[in-house]
Amino acid sequence: ARSGERFHPIGGRPHRHALAIYPSLMLPLIIIVGVAIPALSLAFRVTQRSKAAGEHPPTENATMRERTEREFEAAGAYQEQWRENEMKRPHASCL
Repeated sequence: ARSGERFHPIGGRPHRHALAIYPSLMLPLIIIVGVAIPALSLAFRVTQRSKAAGEHPPTENATMRERTEREFEAAGAYQEQWRENEMKRPHASCL
């Protein structure tokens, strides 16, 4: 046996030292950190920008924006009314 080489207690095969395993594990980690994370970050930012641009198109003026806000308020009020009516209505129970 070479000096510093250890043998596995069962089977007598040489036991690889933990430091010898690190180089084979480092390459995928470096690729993930260096490529995948920045790519995901960029994709997230592009998605957020396109989403923000879609909510208020550049051709939208103050009148259109105000109308949209009123429609959202009316929808919210209707949703509250629907929930109250739904709570009053008897439901079939699975119990």
